Amino acid sequence: MVNKLVDIFDENNKSLKQQEMLKEVHRSGKWHRVSHVWIYNLEGDVLLMKRYSKKKLYPDMWDVSLQVHVSANEQPIQTAVKAMKDKLGIETNKRNLKLVLIKQSITHYEEITNREYFYSFVFRFDGKIENLKMKVDRMNALQFYPIKKIEKELKMTTGKYTPRGNYWFEVLDEIETRIRNHN
Repeated sequence: MVNKLVDIFDENNKSLKQQEMLKEVHRSGKWHRVSHVWIYNLEGDVLLMKRYSKKKLYPDMWDVSLQVHVSANEQPIQTAVKAMKDKLGIETNKRNLKLVLIKQSITHYEEITNREYFYSFVFRFDGKIENLKMKVDRMNALQFYPIKKIEKELKMTTGKYTPRGNYWFEVLDEIETRIRNHN
């Protein structure tokens, strides 16, 4: 985990005007923000990232296309745009990312209490997966999966996808609506 400085928020997502290092935030269980970018194409596929095998939380499980903790003094959209270029090689701007959901999440694992606000953006990608770069210290694989397959497997299996409850379905429903509307 990159130990960077992040802003701290309360249980209502209001800034406390405090900053701490991410490692300490996870140890103490303070609220912070994470940008999630769900990348899809008009064929009905979503790009998933297979989490790095050495991650403490959910190693080797399929997850959102891109996720990154929001740096101190940044807005979630700024972090998302920068991370798309840095982690996937996709150059874009704020207008191409659409905020579809802000979700509160609490995860407990060993010494980590992860209290996060997911800022969930969607991004339509018309390129080829071969043109994406992959940060090998952050993920094991990138793959497009049909939305219908993801939904079916989420209902039937555990251990393949990160356990995020209804969050998966909420975002996938929004993506399906965008695909039906060709945007």
